[in-house]
Amino acid sequence: MPTDMSDATPSLKERRQQIRKEAILDVAREMFTKVGYEKTTLDKIGKAVGLSKQSLYYYVKSKEAVLLEICKNCRDLYDPELLAEKLEAGIPPKSLISFYINTTIERILSDTAWRLLAINLPFMAEDIKREVFRSLRYELDILEQAVKLGCEQGDFQVSNPRAAAHIIQGTVQNVAFLSLHDKELSNIEIGGYYTEILLGGLISPASG
Repeated sequence: MPTDMSDATPSLKERRQQIRKEAILDVAREMFTKVGYEKTTLDKIGKAVGLSKQSLYYYVKSKEAVLLEICKNCRDLYDPELLAEKLEAGIPPKSLISFYINTTIERILSDTAWRLLAINLPFMAEDIKREVFRSLRYELDILEQAVKLGCEQGDFQVSNPRAAAHIIQGTVQNVAFLSLHDKELSNIEIGGYYTEILLGGLISPASG
């Protein structure tokens, strides 16, 4: 009977490669946190794990790709599929958008890699931006559906659900540029303020 190769146990070589890649990502995350994104280089990462820059290219193609890979490994912090699942499960639109606002803010403010990705994305290579934007568009579509549903149910009063979804997403993503989390407000309090203001705008939008 044919063996399903997709379920095959990784070889010793593959396991070693995976361990080495995880070590690279761990070292990069630590450097991003301690010395900052700009001062971290592939040379420094390679030296820390005992690899030349040329050998490092076997595992990662750029510093930007390293940052994106770190974020991909943080699905415990955020998984965009969870938004879709909650929408399909019938969670009320206000609750869904509140969940999105608070979990996104917590993710960006509590995790260095996500914050760096949000800040540096406009300056990254086009292939990296395309991959991130695919996820953001998917997220935006779900937010738009939630806003439309809220309007249909009488909870929201907006004439352009797509624009409203854009504003919610853009405002929340830009929390990476704020320094509120370095002061007296906790991430939960910041999320609460954002939720109050953004949901308030959906419920009672300013008149033209």
